[in-house]
Amino acid sequence: MQGAVRRSPSTERSALGSVEWATAPTGPPHDHDGHGRPTRGGARIRLPDSLTVTGPVLGARPWIACARAVTRLTTTGRASRSEFWWTWLLQTVVAAVLLLAVPLLQGRTRDLQLPSGPFGPGLLGTVPLFSWNDTSGAPAGGASVVIWTVWSLLTLAPMVALAIRRLHDADHSAWWALGAVLVPVLSFVVLVLLAQRSKPVGVRFDRAHLDRPGADRPGAEGALAPSEGGR
Repeated sequence: MQGAVRRSPSTERSALGSVEWATAPTGPPHDHDGHGRPTRGGARIRLPDSLTVTGPVLGARPWIACARAVTRLTTTGRASRSEFWWTWLLQTVVAAVLLLAVPLLQGRTRDLQLPSGPFGPGLLGTVPLFSWNDTSGAPAGGASVVIWTVWSLLTLAPMVALAIRRLHDADHSAWWALGAVLVPVLSFVVLVLLAQRSKPVGVRFDRAHLDRPGADRPGAEGALAPSEGGR
């Protein structure tokens, strides 16, 4: 029997989502398939669903949550609780190291503060998580503060967009995020809203949900849920 033998596409379910590939025909290895897409060992390279799905990823791992935060710079759509809080926690850890740990080791113990809020401890942080003032020490500052300022500027847009998508997932308007900026006391209220469970009716904030019949049902296209539970 002559000619190349083709295998049907296969799908493998992993912790990151389903990854689909097509096995290339037998013969010499190629760096690209017939459509110019890169291949590796005869398998077409595709990103996992958890990185490309437009809806919320329930039970997202920390690295998936952070990757989606920096690659999805849009306020349209939704984000799950795990997507938001893992990214928020990373932002808080970076801030704690640069604004507290490093200055304390340098003896800069005057006016140490760690602000936070719905958008993390960045430039829009209005909720004081920690405050320390030792007048006998040097004032806060130094290279760590400069590094933090640059970091907070780079992550400001992703954190704001992520918070808005998380509000959408809990079926709340983005106006709550604006209210937290204009009225700092509302930050506590917004933090509570951000901690609420996902609601299927939040699909109304998706751009094209009306074009996808049944998209408002849990588990419909546009949302990715883990095999066991989810947040």
